[in-house]
Amino acid sequence: MKQILAILIFLFISLLGYCQENKSSNIDNDNFLSLINNEKFMGKDTLIITYFDNNKIKAIGKYAINEFGKVSTLKIGIWKNYYLTGSLKSIGEYQISSYLDCGVANLERIYYNYKVGHWSYYQQDSTVEADGTYEIVKSKIKTQCKGGDDLIFMITTKDWVFSKSMSNDKSKYLRVYDEVGDGLTIEYYYDPKGKRVKRKFESSQ
Repeated sequence: MKQILAILIFLFISLLGYCQENKSSNIDNDNFLSLINNEKFMGKDTLIITYFDNNKIKAIGKYAINEFGKVSTLKIGIWKNYYLTGSLKSIGEYQISSYLDCGVANLERIYYNYKVGHWSYYQQDSTVEADGTYEIVKSKIKTQCKGGDDLIFMITTKDWVFSKSMSNDKSKYLRVYDEVGDGLTIEYYYDPKGKRVKRKFESSQ
């Protein structure tokens, strides 16, 4: 009886270990953030101000703080960006979401920024370059996992107003740049023809 009990306990511990190794514990949570329905950040943040070399403000906004109390590189809330001259370049709100990717060792949850609500972009002479409210859509993204994943992103609508002096290329308003550290930036951009989000890795080193 004792032998049977010992075997059952061994099997239970082994099964428990197997289950723990094959569920969400395999997801890399180094940048874990508090998200509700994967589309609303509910954690803490901190105000960041960056400057040009001439000491004029380059950007004002907040970065999300992860569950370990560390400042992430993900923007949240209202951000203002400025030209070197000091005039306002853009103002609008960021939100955070995530998708799953298959890394070298395990399944990884990748967090990214997207723009929400009303955004205004200005030329250096302070005239409006583009102005409108983003529509939020669910899109596909190609990842290292078979079939990719779904994610939330933003698109412009017919109601947007663009400067007449602008070129016909409106694609820059469908782009978000995320700094992920070590000189690496990921550019996320919406492809209207394919109706999917694409990403491009860029290194400054």
